[in-house]
Amino acid sequence: VHAFSLMTAAFIIGISAGALAVERGWLRKRAPDEAFALCQLGAVAAVLAGLPLYARLPHLAFSVGNWFPHQPAWYPAFEAGRFLLCLSAAAPAAFFAGAAMPFAARAAAPTSGSMGQAVGAAYGANAAGNAVGAVVGMLLLPPLGLAGLLALAAAGSAAAGALLAPRRLRFTTSVKEAVDDGLVIFICVGTPARPSGEADLSAVEQVARDVAR
Repeated sequence: VHAFSLMTAAFIIGISAGALAVERGWLRKRAPDEAFALCQLGAVAAVLAGLPLYARLPHLAFSVGNWFPHQPAWYPAFEAGRFLLCLSAAAPAAFFAGAAMPFAARAAAPTSGSMGQAVGAAYGANAAGNAVGAVVGMLLLPPLGLAGLLALAAAGSAAAGALLAPRRLRFTTSVKEAVDDGLVIFICVGTPARPSGEADLSAVEQVARDVAR
């Protein structure tokens, strides 16, 4: 019961933080469908980055008991340690999930007058998806294991993000425009070998300077 409560609280905190970030203006310059796609891809990154942690959660949760003296006065500290562990595991992906819902509602509403109906439809679809996901996850957990199930869920989010992202794909030769509008910057330039055999990173350094400006 305690473990379930801690994970639920960590998940709700992540969801709330994501929704609050949107309310405070995070990704405000993005179109709703583009922002939703970015949130889906962010959730994928969070899940994949956390896979090594998920595999060690049982061991880490057990180890928390050795961090503090086995005395009643230290029980709150023990619970706090377990909660921080749950928070690090659940909150990152939950943050992007919480941020995605407002953008999904905005993308579903063609006009401001239909926002109420769109919000209801978006959250209704989300609730139905949660129910289906819970049942499917329960059936697939034994054959796939936790890591496999999380990877499958990440693939679903990646597909959702990929379907929406191309609608806003555009190209530019302006470094300033790309940097101002970019959430993540990838530097893809040639690094030919020098006579010494070392890679020539001068092009990487030049682009990095351009981005920094």
